[in-house]
Amino acid sequence: MGYRASSRAGYTMIEMLTVIAIIAILAGFLFPVYSGVKSRSRETACISNLHQVFLSLHQYKLDEADYPPAIFGYVSQDGPHLFAATTAKTQTAGELKCPDNPEAEPQATYQLSALQPNVDLNRAKQSALDPIAKNGQFLGVNSYDGQFAGNPDQAGGTYELHYSRFRPTKGPSDPDYTRQLSNRQCPGNTVITWCAYHVKTRKEIVFLFEGGTAEAIPAQRVNAEPWRTHPKSD
Repeated sequence: MGYRASSRAGYTMIEMLTVIAIIAILAGFLFPVYSGVKSRSRETACISNLHQVFLSLHQYKLDEADYPPAIFGYVSQDGPHLFAATTAKTQTAGELKCPDNPEAEPQATYQLSALQPNVDLNRAKQSALDPIAKNGQFLGVNSYDGQFAGNPDQAGGTYELHYSRFRPTKGPSDPDYTRQLSNRQCPGNTVITWCAYHVKTRKEIVFLFEGGTAEAIPAQRVNAEPWRTHPKSD
C-alpha cells in the first residue's frame, strides 16, 4: 500500500504575514512597557541618590550649624571647594550623577549662567564661599547642585543652580520667605534641590525637601519657580 504525499509543504505567504503582523503588534505593546520600567528604574536610583544627599547635608548641618554653600562643591580660580557630599564619611562619586544625566565626560566643567532664577544673587554674592561670589565652575555630571544648560554634544553651555541657601523672595511678606536654607529654622517642606533630567522620559521632576523626603512630582504641578514647589502631602 502506497503513501500519499502531504499537500501541506509549509506556511503560505498569507499565514507568514499574519504571524509577522501579530508579533509587530505585540512588540508595539511591550516596548513602551519595557521602556517605562527602565525609565522608572533610573528615576528610583535618582531618588536613592537624593536620600544619600540628605544624609550628607544633615550631618554637615549638625557639625557646622548651617547648610553648606554647595552640595558637592565647585572649582574657582583659587582651587576646588568641596562640601558635605564629598567628605570621606558620606557619598561615593557615582551618587553625584543622575542616571538620566547625558553628560559623558566626568571631568567637564561649566561656568555658572549669568541668570540664576532660583538664587538671590545679591545675598549670595555677600557670602564668601558661595559659588556665585567665587564665580565657580561645576562638573557637568553634578546633577544635584544644579543642571547643565545646553547640549553636551556641542561646545559651550552653562550651569544653572538648583541648590542654594538664598532664594529670591519678595521679603517677609512673601509666603515662602521662611522656606529657604539660610533660615536655620526652615520648615520641612523647604526645597533643598531638584533633578529635572526625568522630564523627557517620565514628565516628572524629583525634589528633595528639608524634612528628608525625596519624591517625583509631575512637571505640570511644579511652580514656575521650582524652589517654591510643595511636597505632595502639603
